[in-house]
Amino acid sequence: MSERNYLNRKEFAEKQGFSPAYVSKLGKLGRLVLSEDGKMVDVQATADLLKRSADPSKVAVAQRHERDRVERDVKQFTKPHAPDIPEAPFIPPAPNDDQDNFQKARAKREHYLSLQAENEYLKQIGQLVERDKVEAAAFKLARLQRDVMMGLPTKVAPILSSMTDSWEIEKTMREAIRKALADLAIMAEQDLQTSMD
Repeated sequence: MSERNYLNRKEFAEKQGFSPAYVSKLGKLGRLVLSEDGKMVDVQATADLLKRSADPSKVAVAQRHERDRVERDVKQFTKPHAPDIPEAPFIPPAPNDDQDNFQKARAKREHYLSLQAENEYLKQIGQLVERDKVEAAAFKLARLQRDVMMGLPTKVAPILSSMTDSWEIEKTMREAIRKALADLAIMAEQDLQTSMD
């Protein structure tokens, strides 16, 4: 075994700038390549293993934390006069599955963040509304329409009871229905505005 390729754990920690506790943790995680007797660390093989099994999310941690702080509230970028979104630095992908999976997850996250920003924009310009509010407003409108139409006979019955001319009865009924529908349209619009606010 060549001395320059193998170091004990303490020497390996010093050479790599790791704490002894971190080297112990790497050993427990199976991320150290050891000699056959398990006492020495194969420096090059361990460095290669650490590079292959590195968490891609640790790349450029400080830069990503800064981006996360900027992206945390998507709404700030959907307001008028919003600040420009800074471009994320390009991190070249490493040729391994972990990096590919990370890139796919990151692309998926970016996709959903952009959908969320688009939804916020559409809400602001009035092209998108919340489903619960629409369903509640529709239910209230249907109930109001039912109540207005069910109350119509009570209103027109006294007027119709003295009439004998079928044309006059029809004319009175049409006028009563037209007025009820016009009143209903006004009430529905007011209720809809109140429900959606």
